[in-house]
Formats: sequence, C-alpha cells, structure tokens
Amino acid sequence: HMNTHQLKEIFAQYGDISQVRLIKNTRTGRSKGFAFVTFGNTRDAKKALALNGQEVRGRAIVVRMAKPREA
Repeated sequence: HMNTHQLKEIFAQYGDISQVRLIKNTRTGRSKGFAFVTFGNTRDAKKALALNGQEVRGRAIVVRMAKPREA
C-alpha cells in the first residue's frame, strides 16, 4: 500500500499538487486501493495521465481524470 506522501512524490513530477486524498474503508480504516490527486491546474493533471499503466511499487496503476458524481 502507498501512503499520501508516496503518492505526492510520484505525481509531483507532473506539476503542483494541491491535495492527495487516500480513500479508506470507514469501517476498517484500511485503504480501498485508490486515491484522488488534485493538481493546481488541468494541464498538469493531464500530463500525469502518462502514469496510466506504469508499474509503481510492483503494481500497474490506473490513472484517469475524475468525473463529477452523478446526482
């Protein structure tokens, strides 16, 4: 599992990060295996899509733009 600091380090090479939110199971407190990385601007966020499919710490990661939740 990665922590927020490790995620920030990995994604910081693509631009300024304003927030990293690791999603956890509220019952157990364990990571659900995904996070939201918020960049200062859309251009940098799009550059970070280059990480999609790359191996990070022994696992291929999925990187995509978050979509707003459906109402």
